[in-house]
Amino acid sequence: MAGAGAAGIGADQTVVEGTVPSEIIKTLIASDAGLLVIGTQGVHRGLDHLLLGSNSEALMLGSPCPTLTVGPHVPASPEPQVTCKKVIYISDLSIASAAAATFADKLGRIFGVKTEVY
Repeated sequence: MAGAGAAGIGADQTVVEGTVPSEIIKTLIASDAGLLVIGTQGVHRGLDHLLLGSNSEALMLGSPCPTLTVGPHVPASPEPQVTCKKVIYISDLSIASAAAATFADKLGRIFGVKTEVY
């Protein structure tokens, strides 16, 4: 919380009891969030992931709103505005992909950049 305040980011602190994904999803629903942004540690493989999954994966699958994950290799942006060079949309031709296609197209239009489809 102190780090967020020092960076000029408004933040609220809430302590809840329960599993990480389910409590975050409850908060997303209650706050009517439009976008979930979460930091990830990277790709984890192995028995723990196979049996338990990851919080990031559970949030991406259960979130009621679009989810943006930011990995450890993404540099902190010194700019106050978010910029984008290109939007890439990857489809597996499923029904869920159709919603993602619309979202990717809108993001490309908002940023004024090319949207590539794979």
